[in-house]
Amino acid sequence: MTTLRKLAPIAGAEKIIRNPVPPPPKLAWLQLDLLVIDESYQRSLSGRSMALIRKLVAHWDWNCFKPLSVAPIGDGRYEIVDGQHTAMAASSHGSIDTLPCLVLTAETREARAQAFVGINSDRVNLTRFAIYRAQVAAGDPEAVAVDAGVAAAGATLIDKLQPWQEYEPGSCATVATLLQLARSGGKNRVARLLKIAKAGGVGPVPGALLKGLELITTTPEPPSDEALSKALISIDNDELGRRVRQKRFQRPDLTPAAAWADVVRSLVA
Repeated sequence: MTTLRKLAPIAGAEKIIRNPVPPPPKLAWLQLDLLVIDESYQRSLSGRSMALIRKLVAHWDWNCFKPLSVAPIGDGRYEIVDGQHTAMAASSHGSIDTLPCLVLTAETREARAQAFVGINSDRVNLTRFAIYRAQVAAGDPEAVAVDAGVAAAGATLIDKLQPWQEYEPGSCATVATLLQLARSGGKNRVARLLKIAKAGGVGPVPGALLKGLELITTTPEPPSDEALSKALISIDNDELGRRVRQKRFQRPDLTPAAAWADVVRSLVA
């Protein structure tokens, strides 16, 4: 069910001391050949930047686009303050000649650099969990499979772990791992491994444990799911974690998943 929240002022907004508001930007469609980049404060094009640009070129979608922030520099050209990667992708695409831009009133280089800092720091970055929720709403197959698998297991997906909180068996915050499991085995694998962990009294469920259970259950003649749950519940979570750390100390060549798998196998009667 979709929940729509009406836009409203935050509590205590009337008490916030406000600075004078500068003139608002104007929206304009600008030719790409009028846009320039000041390399003295803009990010250099790293390997990750180039990968992002290639992705944007291959999958250009105006629905996933936001206008560039630019500022005039007095000779008919506009300096890109924010949106360098988008502009580079548009330039590389070959069929895009103009982009919508918010034309700022930052007249000096210092003002433009300060705007760059503000745009890229005065925001709350999306958590992996928030992205996952949006992926579910968008119908992303892997995210939908995770959602269905978590529900089928009777598990609980939580945004983040807090060390002082107590968690029910089956609580899990490892969205990235669950998406990997959905990719390799669909919702049934997600549900099966979470059920084993929940029945084993594990909470919160480490991602490496789920990957370790995947290693065990995908090998020839694995223990039953019930046997794996009984093995997990035979010792408390703290002792289980201690044994895994000890295993990794003894065998630094093991991946975290392999260490969990070895410890769980050793507990199976």
